[in-house]
Amino acid sequence: MGENIFDIAVVGGGPAGMTAALYAARQGRNVVLIEKQALGGQALFSDNIENIPGISSISGAEWALNFEEQLNKYNVKILSDTVLSISTGVKRFNIVTTSGMFNAKSIILANGVKHRLPNIPNIENLIGHGVSVCATCDGDFYHDKVVAVIGGGNTAAQDALLLSQNGNKVCILQNLSMLTCEDTLKNRLENDPNTTICYNIHLKSISKVNTKIYLEDETSLWRVDGVFIAIGMAPDNERFSRLVVLDNGGFFGKPIVPGVFTAGDCRRKPYRQITTACADGTIAALDACAFLDRENL
Repeated sequence: MGENIFDIAVVGGGPAGMTAALYAARQGRNVVLIEKQALGGQALFSDNIENIPGISSISGAEWALNFEEQLNKYNVKILSDTVLSISTGVKRFNIVTTSGMFNAKSIILANGVKHRLPNIPNIENLIGHGVSVCATCDGDFYHDKVVAVIGGGNTAAQDALLLSQNGNKVCILQNLSMLTCEDTLKNRLENDPNTTICYNIHLKSISKVNTKIYLEDETSLWRVDGVFIAIGMAPDNERFSRLVVLDNGGFFGKPIVPGVFTAGDCRRKPYRQITTACADGTIAALDACAFLDRENL
């Protein structure tokens, strides 16, 4: 992007990053939002969102599209790219992406999290070959099939219910003695005739033979048409460790460098919801604008 210098560069286009970009742009700041995939972050994986105040029900894709229209209204520069590194310069940050380098006076890191995978040999090589981390993306490939969902939290419950609506027989494999999802989701699962819940399952292998996927623990073997992994998310913050302290789990703590702010699921925080991510983005944007004002940048 040549010699472009932005007031604020937002890394990540999920709820936190989009909110940060919106609030900073509304303050009259020149903002670039960098997202390597589609805008919306983890919200895109939700077929039906019911916990955004003032909106009774909306799909993640529709919500993200509406948000993108808002960003365009305020002339936020949206860049589809991957940030490789950020280094400090004189009153500016040097941002290196896969397509080049540009500068910003302040940084908001809202780069979210990545899908956590079970500690099973060869699992990475099965992603896209009968094993998926996104039921919303890949569920249509499994109409009227037998599928397994690994996990017991909100994401796993939502995935299972979505797959069940497609006419699938769904088996939830949970490594605990209970589900950890919200009670409303748990009740829906327990009353879903297409869903079976198996507890205390500790998988030791997943393999593919022809078109079938085999899952095995100490005592049982499941043969299914597809597997959906939903065991949570992990931070992807190592490349920014010179800018922000990382905790033992790899989440962002306190920024090291003035002018750097964090927002969203990449932070150390007790709750990870769309509303809390948006709140983070608001605070980070206003703090970044205050920093720029204070430093006369």
